[in-house]
Amino acid sequence: MRYITSICVIAASLALSACGSTTTTSSTPGINSIKLQGGSASLSSLGGDGGSIIIDSFSDVKIKTDGTVATTFTLPTMSPVFGAVHVTVTGSPTVFVGNAPGAHPNGSLFVNLDADMNLHRVTDQLGGSEIVTGLTVPAGATLVLPVNDTVRNAAALIFPNSVVIDGKLTTTNVGGIQTNLYLEAGNAGSTSTVIQLESLLQVGSSGTVTTAGTTGAGGFLFLFSWGSMVNQGALDASGLTGSGGDAGFIELESFGFLYNTGTTSKVTAKGGSATAGSGGNGNRIGMTAFNASLNTNGALDNSGGDTIATGGAGGAGGAIYLLGGINDGSNPFGYAITTAIGKVLIGGTLTSNGGQSQDGLGGSAASNGALALGPGIFLESEKSGQLLVNARITAKGGATNGVAGGRGGTLNLNQNFGAALASVNPAPIEGIKLGSIIDLSGGASGTGGTGGAGGAIIIANDFSPDALPSSSTSNTTAGLPLIELDGYASINLSGGDAVSGGDAGAFHIYTASPMLASLVFPAPVISNAVAITATGGAGNLQTGNGGLGGSLDWRVGGNLPVGYNNAFQEQISILDSKGAINISGGAGNSGGTGGDLFFYGYTLKSTGAVNARGGKGTTTGGNGSALSLEMHATLNLTNSASISATGGSGITGGSGTTILLTAGNKVTNNGSILANGGAGTTTGGSGGEIDLQSEYHATTNSGSLNVAKGSGTGGVNGRVIIDFVEKLVPSSGTVI
Repeated sequence: MRYITSICVIAASLALSACGSTTTTSSTPGINSIKLQGGSASLSSLGGDGGSIIIDSFSDVKIKTDGTVATTFTLPTMSPVFGAVHVTVTGSPTVFVGNAPGAHPNGSLFVNLDADMNLHRVTDQLGGSEIVTGLTVPAGATLVLPVNDTVRNAAALIFPNSVVIDGKLTTTNVGGIQTNLYLEAGNAGSTSTVIQLESLLQVGSSGTVTTAGTTGAGGFLFLFSWGSMVNQGALDASGLTGSGGDAGFIELESFGFLYNTGTTSKVTAKGGSATAGSGGNGNRIGMTAFNASLNTNGALDNSGGDTIATGGAGGAGGAIYLLGGINDGSNPFGYAITTAIGKVLIGGTLTSNGGQSQDGLGGSAASNGALALGPGIFLESEKSGQLLVNARITAKGGATNGVAGGRGGTLNLNQNFGAALASVNPAPIEGIKLGSIIDLSGGASGTGGTGGAGGAIIIANDFSPDALPSSSTSNTTAGLPLIELDGYASINLSGGDAVSGGDAGAFHIYTASPMLASLVFPAPVISNAVAITATGGAGNLQTGNGGLGGSLDWRVGGNLPVGYNNAFQEQISILDSKGAINISGGAGNSGGTGGDLFFYGYTLKSTGAVNARGGKGTTTGGNGSALSLEMHATLNLTNSASISATGGSGITGGSGTTILLTAGNKVTNNGSILANGGAGTTTGGSGGEIDLQSEYHATTNSGSLNVAKGSGTGGVNGRVIIDFVEKLVPSSGTVI
């Protein structure tokens, strides 16, 4: 046994004799996508609302069309230690319960009922036995474990040393109930400061561990190692197909490193499909490396089961937790190691869809079996580690032809940088990097139902006030782990189409000035180059309403410390919007109102077009932005993009809205800005207001400013204000 401070050295030495490297990289730059759309219900009453994205950061946030995320890791060669009594299973031996004298032949295996958690081997016919210290189930062999823990209805075994499974390990089914499994490796001499590097729990590429239901629901499957854990095989706790049985949960926990890798690596906790009643619920899949790194590129699936039964509901998808370096004493054993490592690499696939229904409720995604973290997919790295993700992530609500589509799932990415590790594991520049194809859409609904709401993405990092960044003497954010989304072509938060379209979702980004090691850093950058669509769902043009456009609120926050260099702040605390943004209302009999936008940065640059038009209406066009479109800068604001918040057309046109650009020093506008009213076949919409305000230097404007009324009677031109002076608006409604 060795102490945690030597782990990095040992890991490096293991890599020298590695059996091979496993690599996953994200898709070709520019083809990744995020879909949080509400489910459609084109023949029904309401489309689902679009989902939301919230990013809360103490470092730079960059959303890019280029770049990839590499989740490469090397699986080291490990030499398990099995201890004095190593059993290698052959064939399919019976594991007995209890050992009366003369009851079983020498060499037989048995467990004691509710007395201990050991596997025993018979040594003589007088009742003598020995505790098995290590176990191997080779390829071709099968070991079936009976219940020895009646409280948990579980086969619960602890091995003092290593366990290697290349064959099949499963549990009994008693009275139609699948036995649960708890398996622990390496408990000998466990203390609060030791990772047992000689202890290993490994499922090989030909190995299977299953508590899947054989008559209905699956049992839980819990594996724990005091050393490291490797899974290259199949773990299954699913409900029986056709039975509608719920899955049991799967929990993999390692005091040290945890690897889930390989083309044969499948972790499955799916609800069973149903021919009568409702589909079974998927259950949670958890992987935790308490004091070291978590590496996974296998396939995880805990989707809910479908049903074809009339009135039955689709099963809910299960929660997924992938956590590294989180040991603060909150583990089940209460042990804390302050020098833990927390790198988390996630490739492969994560799937937690809601089950489909014939005419009932579609199942919700990523929701069942949650612990204290709540429902959703949680990816977390602590103790100064990176969180690098390029897995394909799918958590869609289940579709239905009836009541309502299921809700899309929630994806959480979190990184913490703790003070206790400042001198041991400096914060890496790569903090959270996401390069995944993500679909968290709501489920569609057919006749008579409503579409499911889109899911949510929440990304956050946190730094201890006493922690040192990797560049502690530099007054830049270069030393702080950033949040970066790489290789994206599109982000879609739109509402679903229906008789009345669903409302689009919201996208919030907040960055704050971190204070680390008594240094106050400038507020970090927000930069986006990806096209964002958050439009209201289309409604029926004769009878329905268009959905509302979405909301964007991006703020580079924080205050300057006394005596700080303003020129330096100008270079660092920037909001740079380069991707096209569409937050328009949906079309309908009454068009939906356009969305709203609020941007703030010390310096603000806008080169991506913004469209917040009211939806086209058969009778009434939607108004431009529901509130306003606002861009604010403490120093300088430069806009060279088209900005539009016009009213939609209709028998009565919608009104334009307010567009406001302000700067403490100077506003420079080279883009066309439109807040004109929508055209009406009878009544035109009124123009809105365009306001450009510079507090210190005069505003420079070379773009056209349009606040014209829409065609038709009744509408009036809007207002144009530059540097607090209202301009004369000609009859054309355009000021240049």
